[in-house]
Amino acid sequence: MLFTNNRSGKNFAKDPAVIHFKNKYFLYFSALPDEEEKRGGSCLEVGIAVSDDMEKWNFIDTVPRTHDFEKKGIGAPAAIVLDGKVHLFYQTYGNGGMDAICHAVSDDGVNFVKDKTNPIFHPTNDWCCGRAIDADVCVFHNQLMLYTATRDHDFKIQKIAAASAPINSNFSRNDFTQLCRASVLAPELKWEQSCIEAPATVTYKG
Repeated sequence: MLFTNNRSGKNFAKDPAVIHFKNKYFLYFSALPDEEEKRGGSCLEVGIAVSDDMEKWNFIDTVPRTHDFEKKGIGAPAAIVLDGKVHLFYQTYGNGGMDAICHAVSDDGVNFVKDKTNPIFHPTNDWCCGRAIDADVCVFHNQLMLYTATRDHDFKIQKIAAASAPINSNFSRNDFTQLCRASVLAPELKWEQSCIEAPATVTYKG
């Protein structure tokens, strides 16, 4: 398959998250804004496309930016289906060390209700700059595990933070607990240099 989006005037689509929901496939991705949204101050959006076969995709819409902390942009979505609803975890964009993870939920995969406590997670700044981007989630041992990228205080080394929330919670800010006061993964190998990012997770054999 090949999918891209040119609503900004050039082809751009990255950070895909795909789910199967109500007999269709939903693709959430980072997209460049159109001219109207650029005038509104946005530099990144979350796009939504739908497919019957994962080959041909139809662009549907973007997730609207509704809060001041989303004004510069949102992106890098993670999606998961739980109890017949789509939960979307996405980052704010363009705010440097203030970027954080937000949460929204949908009954149809397109129209989302955002968590009133957004942003719902960023790591404490005693071991990093406090930034949280590039979220991914999975269910493990009755917990929703949330992994994000962050950076050190000098904004040079990128590493991974982790948090969890009970699977029967609302996944709001007070439901998440940071799992350690340090990174769970950091660049250690020569070829990793100073940056690891954008985690993807899966549970396998428990």
